[in-house]
Amino acid sequence: MPIQQMFLGHGPAAGGGGQDNTFFGARGIGGGGWSNTNTLQYIDIASTGNASDFGDMQQTTRARATASNGSRALFMGGRSASPGPDLNIEYITTSSSSGGTNFGDLTQIGTGGYSSGASNETYAYCFGGACCGNGTPAMEYVTILTTGNGTNFGSLAGSTFGAGSTNNSYRACLAGARGYNEPAYSKIQYFTMGTSGNASNGGDLTVARGYVAACMSVPSGRGVWMGGMRDPQGTVNTMDYVDLDTTNNATDFGDLSTMVNSVGNAGTQNAEGRGIVMGGENPGQIDNIQYIAVDTTSNSFDFGDMTISVSHVAATSGSPS
Repeated sequence: MPIQQMFLGHGPAAGGGGQDNTFFGARGIGGGGWSNTNTLQYIDIASTGNASDFGDMQQTTRARATASNGSRALFMGGRSASPGPDLNIEYITTSSSSGGTNFGDLTQIGTGGYSSGASNETYAYCFGGACCGNGTPAMEYVTILTTGNGTNFGSLAGSTFGAGSTNNSYRACLAGARGYNEPAYSKIQYFTMGTSGNASNGGDLTVARGYVAACMSVPSGRGVWMGGMRDPQGTVNTMDYVDLDTTNNATDFGDLSTMVNSVGNAGTQNAEGRGIVMGGENPGQIDNIQYIAVDTTSNSFDFGDMTISVSHVAATSGSPS
């Protein structure tokens, strides 16, 4: 989802909405993952315990971008084994457990997966990704409560994939990305939802790494990046944070109790400031769910287990009723 604020020019309105972030719900939902699966599963973010079955996605894939308006959640793109129909967008109703429904197709990102997502009450954004053997700077958006194909939004400041993204109601931010044949990135990029334009570079993470999970807190406006893979050291337990309304460098938050990488879109949150990260690799796929209180600085805590062991999970949140 999104982070820092800066108006990026004029163009087709692609968002807006209030600042209460009611589109962050109490139910956390994870979809897909490696090795490729169509499993959907859910938890009550405010509690602890094991995940329950939610139904199935239409696509059997991993590394999808996610977005939610609180009642409808989107899973966008992905990376199937073939590769296969990775331009697909599908949606779920977060209060049901009936699985995914076709929404439309991405038009800018390409078929490689590992894109990132953000949303407000009205619009969903998909950006970056592993396209045609390279990272891409492409960005596009859709209207969440309709169905249809994506529309061009602008360009990222760098061609990346596997970034962790988070947002408040108007600003989106991604960090912890990778690029083909390049080291992991420390740079934080941001853009303003509700405008049409390009992303800008902000500050830096404390540790350059890729495939990072991200979440945020509505009360404080803080975004946290969790885990990831650092070259050449491998998996890290690093967590760091920024105030989403600034362009500052990140500050150390604490450590993950279970070290994980391959969690690029596996972080989400509720509206009360609890963040989670689902699954990952350590070194193989794990079923562990971890949580943090975003408004504090501390190590993560064990939440429970997923229904299956997977990495590259696509996580989001929404209302259970």
